[in-house]
Amino acid sequence: LGSENSYSLNSTSFLGYIYITLAILGWGISPVIAKILLKHCSSETLMFFRFFFGALCLIPFVLFQNFTLSLESQGIIFLIALVPGFLGLKFYYKGLKTTLIQKVALLELSHPFFSLILSSLFFGLQLTFVQFIGGSLIITSALILDLKKN
Repeated sequence: LGSENSYSLNSTSFLGYIYITLAILGWGISPVIAKILLKHCSSETLMFFRFFFGALCLIPFVLFQNFTLSLESQGIIFLIALVPGFLGLKFYYKGLKTTLIQKVALLELSHPFFSLILSSLFFGLQLTFVQFIGGSLIITSALILDLKKN
């Protein structure tokens, strides 16, 4: 699907859907594998090896690129690595270790809702009524699932 007014499936968009589908499969498998591994190692150990092997896989791509990063860009990348990368993943693994995977999967769906809220706070973007209702339904569903379990 192209623009919002176009409904043709060209080879570029089809390839994009394949990439997104593969990413979704990877993201879907990730908490299952992490939950198993967290029975045998700490969240810090799992994080280390996830980042270490991820960096090893990226080295060939980065080595052959011609790019320069300003000091400001390097600082922003550091913040991205620290806040959502390190801290987010650390809290995620801590929660995953003690929470049912079904609840984790449902709560993970709420991250776009929180991105919208933060975008409205930092960039002045408007949160629509439909977006608010959608995010609220995801969070409410997770709470109902938790109450039903207890």
